[in-house]
Amino acid sequence: MKKPIYYLGVSLLFIAFLSCKNEVPVNQTMSPALWEEDINHYIKTLEEKHINLYHSTSKAETYKSISVLKSKLSELSDDAIFVELMKITRSFNDSHTGTFTANDFYKSYPFGFFVFEEDEIRVLKTTDTQKEILGAKLLSIDGKPINEIYSEIKKVAQNVNNDYSEKERVARYIKYGKLLYTLKITRKADEAQFTFLLNDQTEKTVTLKTISNNEYSNSLTAKITFKSPFQYNDAVLKIPGLWFQADKDKTVGYINFSSYPSRLTMKRFSIALVRELIKHNTQNIIIDLRDNGGGNSFIGHILAKILTITDHLDFLNGVYVLTGRYTYSAGMSNTSDFQELLHAKLVGEPTGSNPNDYQDTESFLLPHSKTYVMYSKRIFRYQHTKDSTLLGQGILPDVHIKPQWDDYKEGIDAPLQWILEAVKNKQ
Repeated sequence: MKKPIYYLGVSLLFIAFLSCKNEVPVNQTMSPALWEEDINHYIKTLEEKHINLYHSTSKAETYKSISVLKSKLSELSDDAIFVELMKITRSFNDSHTGTFTANDFYKSYPFGFFVFEEDEIRVLKTTDTQKEILGAKLLSIDGKPINEIYSEIKKVAQNVNNDYSEKERVARYIKYGKLLYTLKITRKADEAQFTFLLNDQTEKTVTLKTISNNEYSNSLTAKITFKSPFQYNDAVLKIPGLWFQADKDKTVGYINFSSYPSRLTMKRFSIALVRELIKHNTQNIIIDLRDNGGGNSFIGHILAKILTITDHLDFLNGVYVLTGRYTYSAGMSNTSDFQELLHAKLVGEPTGSNPNDYQDTESFLLPHSKTYVMYSKRIFRYQHTKDSTLLGQGILPDVHIKPQWDDYKEGIDAPLQWILEAVKNKQ
């Protein structure tokens, strides 16, 4: 039995923006004058509403970038202007401040990528017709080497504030046709040549066209998968995004917590979970937050509260939390909560967002271009340390297990296997 590798565990915030864009009226024909009005509205509103806009980039630097953009408005296409706005927003270095445009901009090439290192980007998902390149290493796009492409895309990737979320965002943005074209990486907005190093060490170049979001979701059926003793279909408690299953000996309970249900649903789930743990004398538990991209962290507190008043678990050495680059926003917050309240040992990669972070987002729409702008209303503090380098690298796991292609190609979920071995050795 196999578990899919969820490399597209994006922030729920970004998903919400993409899904609601279908309801936005088509933007009017833009002109330099209208774009200037939008840009003025953009910076004025951000300054009014963001809790601390210039925490990373100074106001003087920001206004200089805006002035340069305004001076080039007559020379740039609408997409190019939008991309320049993305760069300015990216400079704020804020996990919950971002700029997004109409859905058409995000038409994708039929790949799901994962960044192991900047020079090792591999295909973990694609169409059945492209099975040959499953697992292949991306070398170039339209002849541009991958290191140059990575460098360009990380300048525009939104909602990034550490190395781990940067890798996740680059993996996502590298498939957007219009973005690659606007950045002058490709020669066309809807077609490009991708060169891969296949698993047999031969090179292969494929020419493909972009597809819509709906096509993308439905057609990428060839996947690299993890082997796992835990599967949604076998779960004894399950709702989409939240499910529980114990291993065959009932020694270890596994909670997959990738999205947030209602408060009442979480309370019912947590009570039923505790009954299962007591019924089978299950003293070790794993909470998998690796695909938790955000939501309402206070709902996660319900799970923690009900578990803390349960004497059945081994709270000294038996509670584990799996974390990774897709653990973002509320997912990051609950990682910290579970570490403190449940004495959980964190295993995997650092979280994609930082413990002392700008969060709690709202948005506004630029009047003419219909560009969405997200901004942060609050700042949350989950760690107290004088070492600023630690604060900027996510919540650090107790056991840092770096993703390795050798594990992925064999279907080995290395962080999960580490925990299962630790429980076995403990016994």
